[in-house]
Amino acid sequence: MQEKVDDRYLHALLGTAGKSIAALPGAKRLLARIKVADSPEDLAYVLQSVDFGVDEAARRTIWEAATDQERWRETHAALVRSAEQSLIDRFSSSS
Repeated sequence: MQEKVDDRYLHALLGTAGKSIAALPGAKRLLARIKVADSPEDLAYVLQSVDFGVDEAARRTIWEAATDQERWRETHAALVRSAEQSLIDRFSSSS
């Protein structure tokens, strides 16, 4: 079992996590809470019990990026974009 996932895969992991968030019951409310997170601590609080649909090493990589003072905004934005797009795809009448 791999101990750490390379950070270069973070964007793809956030895409997977966003899709998983969009598939959860109450996804719209959860996404609204994620969107208003305004600090790494706030984001970590919202994400602490969310199932990202990834293994533990990948979850740890996402968690570290979400709680990092320098990378959390980029992580937050990518996660929100992915979840929003997945919700649009999920509820689009043309799907």
